[in-house]
Amino acid sequence: MTQRLCVPYRGYSIDVEVKANNVVSLSGREFRYYVSWSIHVSDSRATPTASFPERLEFLTPDEAFSYGERRAHTFIDGCMSPSDAE
Repeated sequence: MTQRLCVPYRGYSIDVEVKANNVVSLSGREFRYYVSWSIHVSDSRATPTASFPERLEFLTPDEAFSYGERRAHTFIDGCMSPSDAE
């Protein structure tokens, strides 16, 4: 398992966690990566404001991290009222 804190976004800290899973495929054993992400109000030690596992597999850990960070940004944007976004 790998964990990464992302750059703060609109007053929230984003924590992305990637887990590797060894799977059997047509070309042999390979790794697939799964991502979950959490957002915290400005302090990563605080209780998460939201936390979500994604139900997708990725071929590389970087793809998983990037996807998790983008999903967290989208969630934060969706929670903000139009006056907050200005």
